[in-house]
Amino acid sequence: NKNTKEITLDVYTQTALPEEYLQDTQHDFCRIHAPIPQAEVLQKQKKADVLLFLEDLSDKNLMARLSFSTKITDYFSAGKCIFAVGNHDLAPMQYFQGTDSAVVVTNGEKIMDGLQGLLNQENLVFYAKNAVDCGLKNHSAEHIHQTFDAVINRVYRGE
Repeated sequence: NKNTKEITLDVYTQTALPEEYLQDTQHDFCRIHAPIPQAEVLQKQKKADVLLFLEDLSDKNLMARLSFSTKITDYFSAGKCIFAVGNHDLAPMQYFQGTDSAVVVTNGEKIMDGLQGLLNQENLVFYAKNAVDCGLKNHSAEHIHQTFDAVINRVYRGE
């Protein structure tokens, strides 16, 4: 954004952030907003070019290492490119990489490279398509029901 404003980050979070953090991160290109209702979140996602999935990059806080946020499936159904930042040991980062369904950055020094990749329209289309395909293949209601039925039948048969 040195010569022209190419990327603007609008971050909506339910997490209350300390004022000193907000002062350090608020810039012309990065705005952190107060929480908004779910209906408004969906509207914002429809208007966005890229959806952000942000996790801690440090190795110190891996309590949620295996968690899978429902936000991921929401993002898959939005039909947008996903830009995911987080520690390489976190399950969501590994999932995004394994399915090639997001631009993934697991190193703070590579964030700028990842953002620059978002300036390429072909990348946006590629990752948006992969995200939708991943959502349909692995997270559709039909797929979930089939998997659930198969597990229940195996348990019933004692397998």
